[in-house]
Amino acid sequence: MRISLLAFLRYGCVDGNYRCHGSKSSCKTMLHTSNQVSYWTGINCNKKLAFLHDVPGADDSYYVGRSNTTVMFVNGLLSSMNGTKCSALQRYCKKNNVSFLCFDYRGHGQSSGHFIDCTMHNWVADASDMLDYIVSLGHEQNQESNVILIGSSLGAWISLVLALQNPDAISAVIGIGSAIDYTSDTYNKLSNEQRTIWENSMETSSSSNQFKISSPYLDDAFPFSRDLYLSGNDYLICRDNHLSKGIVNRELKCPVRFLHGDEDDVVPYTKIYDAASALRSKYSGTDIRIKMLKAGDHRLSTADDVTAILDTLDEFL
Repeated sequence: MRISLLAFLRYGCVDGNYRCHGSKSSCKTMLHTSNQVSYWTGINCNKKLAFLHDVPGADDSYYVGRSNTTVMFVNGLLSSMNGTKCSALQRYCKKNNVSFLCFDYRGHGQSSGHFIDCTMHNWVADASDMLDYIVSLGHEQNQESNVILIGSSLGAWISLVLALQNPDAISAVIGIGSAIDYTSDTYNKLSNEQRTIWENSMETSSSSNQFKISSPYLDDAFPFSRDLYLSGNDYLICRDNHLSKGIVNRELKCPVRFLHGDEDDVVPYTKIYDAASALRSKYSGTDIRIKMLKAGDHRLSTADDVTAILDTLDEFL
């Protein structure tokens, strides 16, 4: 993996390893390359995002004569860029001469931070930083970036948020086992006693504001904090919520494809029809289609599932 030569010439190099990459109008990040994985560090050095950007032909020349399409994979909750779907997408993009980017949110994989300290604000910001990185590289070549977002579970929700916040930058969204409005749905599964504890407590850092949530795909239950729940209210898509300030008055210009297993044991398939209906109601004229995968579970990682994902991606390449 190589950082853009133009970015290197423009912004210089620090101690032979770090390259400052400008985003929009200012130099806001530092990139550190280590083998295949690179690290994106915020201007205040308050985070370090691990990511992989695979550009076909980068050993010859960066972006010169290449397609301006980038497939960006957005992971699910407590997943990382080492997963089956991510690896399959990377191989497929390489085979088809398409750039591919994946990353770990804060509190996940090789990135900095602790899961319990993170919120939807953090993870949306992390995905937005990666999108800014792709777009700014395109600007270096005087090209408009063509970004296809593929989001798994929570990543599908975040992908839709990015598409709403950046309607001119995203050419398509593909959701896999889409957990849209996940934080609200999880809150609704809490007991009345648990909800009362949250409603009566003002100490957001208190251990009483964290409840353990089980998943059939995790060995151990994970902590679900009140801060995580409340932050999700800023991005609710399927609910008419005046608190959704993160996506208010936004446009959804790109086509959306949902792939969902009819045996999904985390997000029932009926919810994806509800999500599609809500999106069509809020953003009339949007091309939204659902493909239900027979015997598919939440992960959608079998060979047949991956083939369906790649076939859907083909529609936009």
